[in-house]
Formats: sequence, C-alpha cells, structure tokens
Amino acid sequence: MDSNLIFLFKKILGQLLMPVPVCLGFLVIGLILLFFSKRHTIGKAFVAIGTCMLVLFSFFFVPDQMAYNLEYRNLAVLDIKSIPKPKFIVVLGSGHDSDPRLPANSQLNSSGVVRLMEALRLHRLLPDARIIFSGWGGSDPVPHARVMAEVATEFGIDSDSIILVTTPRDTKDEARIISGTVKKEPFLLVTSAAHMPRSLALLRKRGANPIPAPTDYRFRQPQGIGISKLFPSSENIVTARIVFHEYLGMAWAYLRDQI
Repeated sequence: MDSNLIFLFKKILGQLLMPVPVCLGFLVIGLILLFFSKRHTIGKAFVAIGTCMLVLFSFFFVPDQMAYNLEYRNLAVLDIKSIPKPKFIVVLGSGHDSDPRLPANSQLNSSGVVRLMEALRLHRLLPDARIIFSGWGGSDPVPHARVMAEVATEFGIDSDSIILVTTPRDTKDEARIISGTVKKEPFLLVTSAAHMPRSLALLRKRGANPIPAPTDYRFRQPQGIGISKLFPSSENIVTARIVFHEYLGMAWAYLRDQI
C-alpha cells in the first residue's frame, strides 16, 4: 500500500479511537437503537457504556493514573552532572499555527512551548550542545521546526547552534532521520513525558542512543487537592486522549515492527 495512504489511514483511525469519538459513538448508536429500532435493551446498554466511559474520563482518577503509568517511566533531568555531556539536544515536534499576526512563541501549541523551554534550560546548562528542532508543517506552509527555531533565537540562542529537521511527518520519520544525523552519539531527547516511551523505542530500534529528558507532564503530584479536582473537567479528557494516542501509537509501531 502507498505510504501516503497508510499515513492517512493511521491518522484517521487514531482520531476515531480517541476517548470522545468512542464515547459519542456508543451514545449515538444507543440512541439510534432506542428511537429507530426495537432493540431497546441493546440501545440502553450502548448508552450506559458511553455514559460510564465519559464519566470515567471526565474525573481525574482514571486519566491521572493512566498518565502516571506512562510518564514516570522516565524522570526529568534535574542533575546535569549525572549524565554524559552530549553534543546534541533533540527536540521532537508537536504542533503550531503560523498566524503572522502573532509572535512565534504564541504560534506554538502548549506542548511545543513546554518542550522548547526545556530545551533552552538544558542548553543553558550545556552551552556547547547544538539543538536539533524537528517537525514538518503538515497543512501549514511553515515547518514546525522553523517556528521553534525562531522562538529560540528570540530567546538568545545563536542560529549556528541550531539544526532544523523539517521533513518528518511523524515520530517514526523523526526517529529515522535523527538517528541518521546523530549516528551513535548520545544525545538528550526532549519531548512530552507521555510521548517519551514510544520515542525512545523507535530511536533505539534504529541504533540511536537517546538520553531521556522528558517534560510536559500531565500528571504532577499535588501538595493538596483543590476543590476543582473533585469535578469533571475537559482537561481530564485531554489527558486521557494523550495517553490513548500514545498507547495506540505504540501498538501501531509494534504491529509494523518499528519497535
């Protein structure tokens, strides 16, 4: 099958299997069965399943536990002396919208901002390391890596210290191109904590030697539970969506023998 069709199929299937479409699918099918058929028992079951799933994903208990199990396989780099001094800091792409009315930092999505800030923090501790920004533009005419680099230079990073990788469409492509760029050289890998396990597996499969430097944690141990945590929230659904995306990505990569 053509690689573009496979890529499109993967993206569409992944979106359909996210928590909100799955919950809505159960609810819609259940309502159709209730109102337009005689299979009321099955319809009620579908509505009940969809409602229960939506409730589970809306409260913090389940999404937070799912995020913790995925994110804390790798811990943030706090002590730079505990790792080898790498020549590269690799920042994997997330997303942006290149709106010319906005400064570059406002064009990045929230994950992109956090990943960039972590790269700048690490570069301050390792000023001799070069930063590799990765990410294509997709339907956007400006590559994601270029937007990241623009923000980095605005924050004082010398453009000679930056390498752009603008062609990868997904993490698999990033792993292939980056492993070919850095070879066997150890490097700091900056990406969201939930995304780190899959990224490490894809890179190591290709013989690269990444040192995990996760950021953008969805689960953070609170020192106290605010009253807002006791209510359903769309933020909890976002956390569940991120975790679903990563587990589906790992399953796809495993089936394709990429990890």
